[in-house]
Formats: sequence, structure tokens, C-alpha cells
Amino acid sequence: MKKKQIDKLLSEAKKYREKGDFANVLALLHQIVESGSDNLIYRYLLAATYLEAGREDEAKKYAAEIITEESDSKEALELSGLICKVEWLNLLNNDTLKAQKCFDEAIRFFNKALDIDANFHNARMSLINLYREYVVRNQPVRQEYYTEIEKHCTYMLANRDTNRDSLSRKEKERIYFNWYASVSSFLKFVLFSQHKYKEIIPVVENYVNFATMANKKVDLFWFINEYGTVYKAYYLSGDMIGLEKFKKELQEKYPDHNFNESFKYFEKYMDTP
Repeated sequence: MKKKQIDKLLSEAKKYREKGDFANVLALLHQIVESGSDNLIYRYLLAATYLEAGREDEAKKYAAEIITEESDSKEALELSGLICKVEWLNLLNNDTLKAQKCFDEAIRFFNKALDIDANFHNARMSLINLYREYVVRNQPVRQEYYTEIEKHCTYMLANRDTNRDSLSRKEKERIYFNWYASVSSFLKFVLFSQHKYKEIIPVVENYVNFATMANKKVDLFWFINEYGTVYKAYYLSGDMIGLEKFKKELQEKYPDHNFNESFKYFEKYMDTP
């Protein structure tokens, strides 16, 4: 099949996908693949569409075929991890042993993709989101998982969009909502859960600085939870000198606000970040 014909079919498939008509999307993609134009990209689109349509078995089949032919396909490895994640979520209430196996498989696939390319941020974000889903559903959380989450969040903050501070405000805003806010928030939670209170402070300070640059209008109430986390971090680490300095700086930054009630509230809910 010629490229012009393929492009036409892909354009039609896109329109059907926007309507949620996966049957027609799949029919068109199969037409491309079965015509002899079996570029791995088209099989990847086929596998991804099967997953989106809720047909994990077919998605797994085509993703596995790609990996068999091209073992270093980081995209197919990430997709296989996403398929395992869906299977894990589907099994949670029915078979916990099989669910855990799917969870472990998802981690394995994401990590294999990252072994190929440490800066394949889609796979790292998929892995972080997998752990987030796990933490929401399971308490207490294994220490090894906290260690992995901390590692991956820290890596992403240090290595993704490294020029973000020099970008336009609009680009900063895109980065903030796309991944920065959620990764910073999750790292803050994980550090708090491990009682690594002093390590939380620079994470929150960096978050406040970037959020201020990224968003048109920010005020005290935008960051009140973050300031509360810093307050608790100083308090719980026993750094009373640092705490008093932080309180003074906060009052100087917002001279019209009386923080006495806020400080009482922070101390009342000291067990949450």
C-alpha cells in the first residue's frame, strides 16, 4: 500500500477515534497492517487502540509481537506495562495474587523501557502513576515501593524539561499541569510518609517558585497547603530555629495576613503532609 493511501486511512481512523468508534478504527488499522505495509508503528497503533477499546488480550498479542521482532522497542515495552496495569486494576477485587503478578509485570516492562532510554519520560511517568494507583489502594506501603517512587520522581524533576525556568510563561504552565505539579506533590507525600522531613523543604520551595512563574495569578491561598507542609517539616524534624525563621519570612512575605490561626491548624493536622 502506498504512503498516500496509508495517510488517507490513518486520517479516517483519527476521525473515527475522536467519535469513540473503535470498531472502525481497528478495521482501518488492520487494513493497513494486512496490506503488507507492516511497519511496526502501525502494529503499535493497533495494539494501543485495542487497549483503548478495552480489549487487553488483543493489545497484549500485538505488543508482544513487536517486542519479539524489536526487543528494544521502548514504546512497545511501555505499552505492555500499561496493558498489565489495566489487568491489575481489573483483577484487584477478584484475584489478589494474579493482580499482584500483573502489577509486578507492569513494573518490569516500564523498567525495561527505562533501561533502554533513561530519559523516556513517558515510561517513567507511567511508572510513577502506577505506583500512585497502588499507594491510593494499599496502606501500609512496602518500603521498597517508597524507595522506587522517590527515585523516579527525583529523577524526573532533575532531568525532564531542564530548561523550564527559561521558557515562556505559557510553556511553563503547560509543563506545570502536564507533569510537574503531580510529580512534585507525589514526591512530597512519599518523603513525608518516610519521615524524611528536611528533604521535603527544598521540594516544596522549588514547587512554589515554579508554580509562581507558571501561573498567571497566584496568592497565599494557592500555596497554603505547601506552606503547611514546610511548617510541619521543620516542626517534626525538631528544627525549631528553622521553624521560627520560616514563620518570620512567611509573615514578611504576606504582611496583611495573620498566620496565628494557620499555624494552629498546621499543628492540629501534623500527621498529614
